[in-house]
Amino acid sequence: MLQKIRKNKLLFVLIILSIIIFILGILFNTMIDTNTKKNITKNINKIILNTNKNPSLINFITCVVTNYLFIIIEWLLGISIIGCFITLFLYLYKVFILGFELISLIINLKFNKILIIILYLLPNVFNIIIYFIICLFSISYSYLLFKIVFLKKEINLQLVMKKYIKILIIALILIFLSSIIEVFIIPKIISIL
Repeated sequence: MLQKIRKNKLLFVLIILSIIIFILGILFNTMIDTNTKKNITKNINKIILNTNKNPSLINFITCVVTNYLFIIIEWLLGISIIGCFITLFLYLYKVFILGFELISLIINLKFNKILIIILYLLPNVFNIIIYFIICLFSISYSYLLFKIVFLKKEINLQLVMKKYIKILIIALILIFLSSIIEVFIIPKIISIL
């Protein structure tokens, strides 16, 4: 498997960038001032204590719409040649936030609530994997367009576009399922703990 990852340069670079940005998100917590840390602590305690004990349809719709917008924007940016840079930035921003969120939760809730931290972050990790896949295909599609337009390569764009649309549909279905877990299932499990 590692051999396949090394052969696919884009996949390899994207994994390495994800790891680096995730670590930077973790390290960023050490660089913020005390007032900001206090605000973060207050917000985390409020979020965890009130973790949607009564999940509503509005929370679910908000979650789905937010995630759908992100995926659709990433996907659409892949249809343009320069969109791949914006897609990469958006994806890495989400990875950075995940790293920052993880360390903030660990600092504030300590390791004795590690199960709550894992459950709380589980949908976000799942979403990051989906964003990763969309980002990978978006950049690949942008590069393919570059080859067609500037290098005059002959590629069956219709076949590639069908695959690209399938990836979008699968990602939207997975995000929908992730949103159900995030809004309706995880809060109930956390409230039991």
